[in-house]
Amino acid sequence: MMEAQVVAALGGHQLGSWETAEEANGYQAVCLNSGGSVFVSDKSVYSILTDTCITQEVDGPETE
Repeated sequence: MMEAQVVAALGGHQLGSWETAEEANGYQAVCLNSGGSVFVSDKSVYSILTDTCITQEVDGPETE
């Protein structure tokens, strides 16, 4: 789960709490901004998070 959290954070995603996904024997967290999710089990990681969160695309870095 830690690796999935790091990858999400690097893309600007803010994951909510990890919740048990009992039907798939794993855990799922949803980005509080984009609504994308990531699933982690002992066998796999499946993410439908975009590379960059929508908040990063809208706000973007400030330039002077």
